[in-house]
Amino acid sequence: MAVLRAPKKQQRLGNYPFALFEERALFLESLVKPGGLFVIHNSMHRFSDTAHLGCYDRIPVAAQHDKGVFLPDGVTEVEPDGCLWRKRGA
Repeated sequence: MAVLRAPKKQQRLGNYPFALFEERALFLESLVKPGGLFVIHNSMHRFSDTAHLGCYDRIPVAAQHDKGVFLPDGVTEVEPDGCLWRKRGA
């Protein structure tokens, strides 16, 4: 958890750009085997807005989520989309 970090300059500004989130999330998801689980929790952005969403099925989770999740524009606040994903088979 909490392994996606912004560069120090952006940490001070409280900014975590979507492009950086997507780059790092897509690297991590490349390590998941088909049928494996991928968890993103307490993130500023939604995994469902990334390029590889089509490779995953969302697993509904009945858990409290933090507010303050934003679309790639970094301005529009939206509901979190869950945190547990199963990678589809090849």
